[in-house]
Amino acid sequence: MAAARTDPVSLDNARRAGQQLLDRYGDFLETGTELLIHNTLASVAQASGDDVTAESELDKVLALDPGQGSASYS
Repeated sequence: MAAARTDPVSLDNARRAGQQLLDRYGDFLETGTELLIHNTLASVAQASGDDVTAESELDKVLALDPGQGSASYS
C-alpha cells in the first residue's frame, strides 16, 4: 500500500492518478469527490515542494466549497 509514502515515484503516481480522474471523468464527478482529488493533488504538490501547484489546487478547493477553511490555512 502506498499510503503515507513520500518517495518521488509514489508522489508522481498519486499525482497522475488524480489528474487522470479529473481529465477523464471531471464532468461526472460529484463535488465531494472533486474536492478530495484537488486536496490530494495539493498534498502531493506540497510534499514535492511545488508550492505554486499546491496553492493552485487549494484555490480550486475553495472555489468548489468556500467552507473548506482548512484549505486556506495549508
